[in-house]
Amino acid sequence: MYAFVSLLEYMQNWWWLLGGLVYFLSLEVVSILKKRFKLRYIQIIERIILFPIIVLKLLLDLAKPAVYFFISILYTIMVAFLLPYAIIKGINVYFLLNLNTATMIFIIFAFGSILCVHQSKIVQLCVCSLPPLNRGEHKFQLLGRDLSLYILHPKNMSFVLFLLYFVYLSISGFTQIQNKGFLVNEEIDGAILKAFLVFIACTNMVAKSREVDAQAKELLGRMLNLMNAHDDK
Repeated sequence: MYAFVSLLEYMQNWWWLLGGLVYFLSLEVVSILKKRFKLRYIQIIERIILFPIIVLKLLLDLAKPAVYFFISILYTIMVAFLLPYAIIKGINVYFLLNLNTATMIFIIFAFGSILCVHQSKIVQLCVCSLPPLNRGEHKFQLLGRDLSLYILHPKNMSFVLFLLYFVYLSISGFTQIQNKGFLVNEEIDGAILKAFLVFIACTNMVAKSREVDAQAKELLGRMLNLMNAHDDK
């Protein structure tokens, strides 16, 4: 009895190998029968046997863009938020600025949000210089970098940031009103709210600056016309 149990345990350790061997042998046998007899039910059996491989290939194909998507988001967080946080943390310690956690979160969230949207070229350059995005010039790598650059487009990043702020502040506001409490604490929730307001103000300022540029050109033209105007009498 003990020997039988030991044999079962031994076989359990190798079941995946035996199963794989049986699977590929079955596939090979069906393939030979298909070529030899060309019967419809053999083709159906082959499709059934191939189904796990088709599903696996589909999952692998779906995983390719998913990997580049998550890598792009991860690197963006590192470049726009974590790296500046580390720098400010170092400055805070070195120069004894005594910035508290809420103040640093306010600075990093405001700075990182503005950097992602209004200085996206810097983020894109840094992200695409990191592996695996910086490796290879084959079609797969080029398409992967193209996907990353599309994800990091200012309009896409703006939507993502507004969505994240919306979700966080909605939950925070509901918690504060309903439970008289805070999602994290009063300082952190307030810091994130203020960072969002700074981000909105910067976004509106950049949008308005385009109108100001056009008006500035018109203003300059009117000033030049006035400077060059002479009464001929």
